[in-house]
Amino acid sequence: MGLLASLLAHMASYGSGHATGGAYHDAIVTLALAGAIGLAVALGVVAWFSAERLAAGSIIAARLTPLLPSSLLVTLASGLGFAVIEALEPRHAQAPVALVAAALTLAAFGLRRLASIFVRAIAHVVFVFSAAAFTARQPVYLRRAVSVARVSIADYSYRRFARPPPGFSRP
Repeated sequence: MGLLASLLAHMASYGSGHATGGAYHDAIVTLALAGAIGLAVALGVVAWFSAERLAAGSIIAARLTPLLPSSLLVTLASGLGFAVIEALEPRHAQAPVALVAAALTLAAFGLRRLASIFVRAIAHVVFVFSAAAFTARQPVYLRRAVSVARVSIADYSYRRFARPPPGFSRP
């Protein structure tokens, strides 16, 4: 996510003035996309194996969200990625440091928010597919035969109080 954020910040800082990373542009873009797809696949696999134990997609999303890197970590990784990209490029005019810092921060926070939304979407899709594949059986309701209550004489012969207590009948 940091490399993807640094690519977005580079595009925001310099526009289309030069290729990101110089001769390594295609490799950097491919690496960033492979990382994003790998993260999505890993989250999907974790969500799929969690779906059968959990009751709702929101619970799966709540369990997957801590697996994402924090916004601060993405900002630091994007700053490092931006420095590596600039070191690979031939010399050119530098963008203002404040613009680069703002672009890196906004790109990192935006990607983290987008990843959080994407995690909820993955969790919902996985839950829908797993619930459809493993639906519970419909219960079969059987009507029970009507039973007749039997009353025996023994039920009435051993009553506890055959007469009122002794103190009850005094005036």
